[in-house]
Amino acid sequence: MRTVNRKRLLSGIGVVLAASLLAVGTARADVVTDQAAGLLILPKLVFDDSAATDTEIQLSNTSDQQIAVRCFYVNANSHCSNRPDFVCETSADCLLPGSNGLCLPGWQEIDFHFELTARQPIIWKVSEGLPFFPLDGANRISPTNTFNQDSAIPPAPEQPFKGELKCFEVGDDDQPIAANDLKAEVTIVRAAEPDDAFPIDARAYNGIGIKAKDFAAGDQPPDTLILGEGGGYNGCPNLLILDHFFEDAIVFAEEGNANTAYVRSDITFVPCSEDFVLQSAALFETKLQFLVYNEFEQRFSTSTGVECFREIPLSDIDTRPRPRFDTDASDTGDKFSIFNIAVQGTLTGQTRIRAVDDGSETHGNGVVAVAEEFHRIDPNNLASVRASAAYQVDHDGERADQDIIRVPPATFP
Repeated sequence: MRTVNRKRLLSGIGVVLAASLLAVGTARADVVTDQAAGLLILPKLVFDDSAATDTEIQLSNTSDQQIAVRCFYVNANSHCSNRPDFVCETSADCLLPGSNGLCLPGWQEIDFHFELTARQPIIWKVSEGLPFFPLDGANRISPTNTFNQDSAIPPAPEQPFKGELKCFEVGDDDQPIAANDLKAEVTIVRAAEPDDAFPIDARAYNGIGIKAKDFAAGDQPPDTLILGEGGGYNGCPNLLILDHFFEDAIVFAEEGNANTAYVRSDITFVPCSEDFVLQSAALFETKLQFLVYNEFEQRFSTSTGVECFREIPLSDIDTRPRPRFDTDASDTGDKFSIFNIAVQGTLTGQTRIRAVDDGSETHGNGVVAVAEEFHRIDPNNLASVRASAAYQVDHDGERADQDIIRVPPATFP
């Protein structure tokens, strides 16, 4: 695992970005990654035995009081129409003799509830969940005679699994409350196989927090979180700012090492608005606009869409997507992407991402994201990754329209 410092990358494009900053204003988004908040969003969780990959989540109560938390896993796997139990990426994965199935996008939520004692952290793997909390009330209690009553975290519903997690602080009635005590860290771990040429690798990012404001219980409808002006939570960011290497840039894996590494970056988007009652991703299809700047202060643009969850390599945003199991980087058109160093001619750049409102009267179109960087030793083999890092995407401004999260009525004890 490497620690990535994005601030050092982009001194060459400050002039052109100054005008852009003036255009969008200097207001900071009320989104945090280094402070406690009332609503947490963990955009990317994965579990895949075949790739020896799992995700560890550490979630902490930063207050000196016992708190209750309600969470929602979002299973973003797609499944074949002719094999409903088979996870697919494209319809090509669903080809069977005499049966050409379709790869149908999926979006299912799994909700759970737990309590944390004062200053208590917990940690679990997505593959295993946490069926028994450490302070069970029978064998162990906290120094203040409190315990984790009625608490359990389920494992991933299937594997391979990809998706997100949203958690928020609730009161005794399982309704959102104006408290900001939650903080989380996520680590995606790839274990080393016995015949693996590469060692164990881990990449980590902080959970994205949205702070709750002072609001009375009657200010919002039941089982509803309203983000933005007039709601109980601060708004989602108006602009995402990503500092990154251009694809296929050659960098040194570590100082003094003559072995070079070729960079590839992925970015994962999830919407701020979600309806866990209807579980319909189509309600929140959002167009994203990208402005890409290189170190020569040149600007390029492109766009793509996102529904409930989308992880995408930067070079696939504007070129032909790579087939799921194709590890040959030489035949996908990546070198023609505006995110590729072959097009840009500079090592690093900055991408500014804005979600386009669709005019909905029931929800906004805010998104949040996390980025990942992969270093491979073979320029033409996407499977030759030997090191990776995850890092935060910067935020600016606040959405004009409210984002809405609807949840089903709680059924916990």
